[in-house]
Order: sequence, then C-alpha cells, then structure tokens
Amino acid sequence: MREQTWAAVQHEITFADDAADVVIVTSGEATVTGFRAHVVDLVTSAEYRPGMNILVDHTSLDANRLTPADMRAIADLVIEFDAQIGPGLCAVVVPSPYKFRLARIWQEHVDDEVLMQTQVFYSRDVASHWLVKERPRS
Repeated sequence: MREQTWAAVQHEITFADDAADVVIVTSGEATVTGFRAHVVDLVTSAEYRPGMNILVDHTSLDANRLTPADMRAIADLVIEFDAQIGPGLCAVVVPSPYKFRLARIWQEHVDDEVLMQTQVFYSRDVASHWLVKERPRS
C-alpha cells in the first residue's frame, strides 16, 4: 500500500482487491495537482502494469471547489498518461449528484481518447460488481 499527500489531496493506492487490481482512495480537498499526483504515483508504482482494472473511491474527497474546466484538465492528464494506464476498466465512485456530474464531465472528455473503459457509480459495491462482470475472461 502506498500513501501520499500532495496539494491537499491524500490518496492511498492498494493492489489486489477482490474486484479490482488496484484501489485508489482519495480524501482531502480536490485539486488538479493532487489528481496528477495520484495518477503519477499509480503509473510509476513497481506493482502497476498497464491495463490493470482500477477502482477509484472519491467518496471522502472534497470536490466543492472543482469546476468543469478543472475536470477537463484532469481528463487531459489522464489522456497524457493513457499508454501507461492502458486498456483496463476504471470504476469511479462518488457520493453525491454534484460529484457525479463532475465525474461525468471527466468521463465524457476521456471516453473516446483513452484505452481504458470508464464508468461512474454512487456505490463501491455496484462499482466492484461492474468490474467483476466486465472483466475480460482469460
């Protein structure tokens, strides 16, 4: 498990969950810089491999100051790291309609630009179920 604090955003990255290969849990005040930190921390981790399935839990993240422009900037950084992130699944969990709308702005911006398939959920259980259901069969 790796834990980082950067620009008010805390994130914890855990590998090998039942549903996801990687779980990222964020908290604190959301910033574009903080999002960059957790993406960089993920893709530079010795344990990470492109295409791993990711569950991102933003239920404790304070996103009240993020704007639609911030969400597009966050999407741009995910697009920038697309090759390192790879073609896996990414389930994003948010707790409120406002955060859901922000996450959808991000999703709409990345959907046709990255290899990974994304989905936004209100529930971690539902997100985990989606990851298991959509996981490619080996």
